[in-house]
Amino acid sequence: MGTDPAADSSGELTWAVDRLIGHDLDGRYRIEGLLGKGGMGAVLRARHLFMDQGVAIKVLRPTLARDPNAARRFVREARGTLKVDSEHALKVLDFAITADGLLYMVLELLDGRTVGAEVGGDGPMAARRAVHVARQVCDALAAAHHVGLVHRDLKPDNIMLVRRGGDPDFAKVLDFGLAKVMEGAGERALSMAALTQGDLVFGTPDYMAPEQAMGQPLDGRTDLYALGATLFEMLTARPPFVGPGPMAVLADHVRTPAPRVRDVRPETDAPPELEALIARCLAKDAALRPPSAAALGAELAALEDRLAGRPARAVSHGETVDLPARAVADAVGAVPPARPAAAPAPPPTVVPAPVDDDEPLPRRSHTLAFLLGGALLAAVAVVALALGRSPRARIAAADGGAGTGASMSASRSPSISPSMDASMSAAAGPPIDAGAGPVAAPVAATDAATAAGPSGPPDRSDRGAARAAELARKLDAADAARRGGKRLKQIAYAHEALEIDPRNQRARYLLGDALVATGDQANGCKYLRSATRIAAARELVRSAACPVD
Repeated sequence: MGTDPAADSSGELTWAVDRLIGHDLDGRYRIEGLLGKGGMGAVLRARHLFMDQGVAIKVLRPTLARDPNAARRFVREARGTLKVDSEHALKVLDFAITADGLLYMVLELLDGRTVGAEVGGDGPMAARRAVHVARQVCDALAAAHHVGLVHRDLKPDNIMLVRRGGDPDFAKVLDFGLAKVMEGAGERALSMAALTQGDLVFGTPDYMAPEQAMGQPLDGRTDLYALGATLFEMLTARPPFVGPGPMAVLADHVRTPAPRVRDVRPETDAPPELEALIARCLAKDAALRPPSAAALGAELAALEDRLAGRPARAVSHGETVDLPARAVADAVGAVPPARPAAAPAPPPTVVPAPVDDDEPLPRRSHTLAFLLGGALLAAVAVVALALGRSPRARIAAADGGAGTGASMSASRSPSISPSMDASMSAAAGPPIDAGAGPVAAPVAATDAATAAGPSGPPDRSDRGAARAAELARKLDAADAARRGGKRLKQIAYAHEALEIDPRNQRARYLLGDALVATGDQANGCKYLRSATRIAAARELVRSAACPVD
């Protein structure tokens, strides 16, 4: 984790960290030095005084200490993470709050290299090695989903490779359950954006599932999408989508089919079965992805055996069953029941947003008087800084407009947390409601004839009426998203409308408008130029300086 100079402009974090170093925390941990710091706080190297064991301790900056919601989320997530029972998940060893409001979490200190650093430094991985790593990641994901935690920010930089026994690629997944309450530190993981008004989303654009990008409810299959994107990068040294900025990348996740591994790297040794499995993980519709992390892990295990020339391992039906993710609040309060041995898994249920006003805080200790408090930094910072970060830069786009530059293949998008609504609303443009002025009238008049389909008025059959009604619903939803500045939802609904009626002018305008706003000028202008019966589309073609065919 690199230090972000802008993250501590007031010097308050530096002052607080300097007071911690060289002192004992709660009479148990001697703070030895700084591993890294950023916009939300710091990660410190420490040693357990009684066990003589190196650990990492994460704390927040003083100005966040007075936020009770952050404290409650910290407690909930720490307790939930403690229940993730997998040797492939980073271990939480302790958490507490001091008498002066310092909330801290103690984590195991790893000695290794992230997958991001490995691929960034050495290039694409061989298929067998990538499958070996991904299979272990599935074990950690299955354990997390079993206790109701969705990772939300799985990516190459959150997978650490350490030597364990004779395995130099023993995988450890970092940041379980913390993405929703923590912003990372430094350029590589600063907070970037909220994508929709009222819907807060977290993650990294390069690996974000469509439902996550649009602020919709998530379940374990969201993590499987991110693992598919991570596997794609392990085999090609670039994420599935690259673009001029984070929003353009997210728009591709929402509407553009993912490329094949061979399209990006023809010389890959990935067998067709692996390419097909990655394509399933990257399906836009979560129902088309593998049903659970355990089921995906079983498929990867069989493929790993075949690539290694070993007989396929016997996998019982029960080993492919993964309980649906449950509410975090429920998982924190009770030990989950044992997994069923034979019954097929139902579709994963949604993990609702946790309630912040009923979580008791841990008892305060009375040993250390410092002014830090709140939640914590991403666990990837613990080890990545100690051993050097991947050279690929991250982008901090807190205003929603800082893009990744023209070369996304050489740069990465930042982790996302709430802050982009204002810029997206400003980009949304004027409303196109009926009666809203000169923009609305041409849209309403044009689409009265096209809403039913490409061939005139709606079919009088029930099927035709249902189709026309569904088209109208998609168009209205896309228009509402446009007025609210929810550009990714606008793209999704407009794209669905075009699947119903590919010639619909209003759908083409709404899709083109959103694509231009998210940075995809070429495709946006293409749709706008095909919707010139709508005055708003003609005006946007001019204002966006769309090239003439």
